[in-house]
Amino acid sequence: MSSFVFPTFDSFDECLKSWVFYDHWKLEVASGLVAVVERLEERGYELDRSDALTIMRLFDEYDSLNKEDDSWSHSEECSMKKITIKPNLSLYDLIQLPPKPAGKLITHADYMNFARSYGLGRFPLQLIEKCCAPLCEIISRKFFLEWALDPLVELLHYRLPILCCDKIVNKLRNKDLMNICFAAERLRTQKN
Repeated sequence: MSSFVFPTFDSFDECLKSWVFYDHWKLEVASGLVAVVERLEERGYELDRSDALTIMRLFDEYDSLNKEDDSWSHSEECSMKKITIKPNLSLYDLIQLPPKPAGKLITHADYMNFARSYGLGRFPLQLIEKCCAPLCEIISRKFFLEWALDPLVELLHYRLPILCCDKIVNKLRNKDLMNICFAAERLRTQKN
């Protein structure tokens, strides 16, 4: 891993654009990006902030951080209860959990299997697309939480204790955490 060079945004982008996109591709992109990061870390590669920002830009570019629509109709809820992510865990049950505990219940392989499931075709496309936003939030939550704390502390000029900043980042959505990281990077480049 000592000779490994983290791919640029353009390299990732070129690869992702070659995929055949379909109704739930956002879920595969989000799961795949986080899986790549985890595999690199397992092999001893330490991401730096620039690498993390590249991954965040990809999440943003491929709309994996769209605002969730928390309003579900009764028929959508019934349909989601019929969709299983894995045995004893319905899509409805998973989405009802906060992102952090939900992320502990399933693996990236579970997400990939779900995204590629042929059974999804039985359900309305609009429902599957609507479910992708909270699932992408769950998939990427750990990654965004790990990278947003230090930038928030920097943006606040170290005036709040880390514990307070930690509570703040835990209340924010991933899109907000990404914006914190980008704002801190802009501030850092302006100072230089």
